[in-house]
Amino acid sequence: MKILAIDQSLTATGYYFCNGNEEKTGVIRPKTKGVTRLLSIRTDIRDLYKRWSPEIIVMEGYSFGSRNTRATFSMGELGGVLKCDAVLNDRPLYIVPPTVWKKYITGKGNLKKEQVLLHVYKKYGITFEDNNKCDAYCLGIFIMNYLRWLEGKNDFAKYQIEVFKKYKKHLSDFHV
Repeated sequence: MKILAIDQSLTATGYYFCNGNEEKTGVIRPKTKGVTRLLSIRTDIRDLYKRWSPEIIVMEGYSFGSRNTRATFSMGELGGVLKCDAVLNDRPLYIVPPTVWKKYITGKGNLKKEQVLLHVYKKYGITFEDNNKCDAYCLGIFIMNYLRWLEGKNDFAKYQIEVFKKYKKHLSDFHV
């Protein structure tokens, strides 16, 4: 199954693509501002769609932590643009809140980015020089294993299964 995971950001959008053993990660760093920046990121994501033809798109849900109002609105605009593109390109779209994928990966839903990088290294033996790539990787791993769990695979820790159950219960909020 071809999965494209997107950790959207106005300054550094991380992505992770997997198709079996083929994996690719990267970061989109737009050099513009305003609507031009949204279009730039959208164009780059569309290029990834064309290059890899993902069957499933997964995006990080909104985090409303310490952002200022302007950044919150801009992030909402970016999320809306990317969500619309996924739907218009007829791809299933899963939205995974950061607390959900973090709890699945680390056992805790509120870790800082540096702590997540360390957990990913310890758990998967992978080092990321950029936390945006790491977050996208974690989104992809989460949705890949969630879909495996739905198929009846049961080789997950108890806390991971609880995360899956909670996500499934609220799936209509996170799936288009």
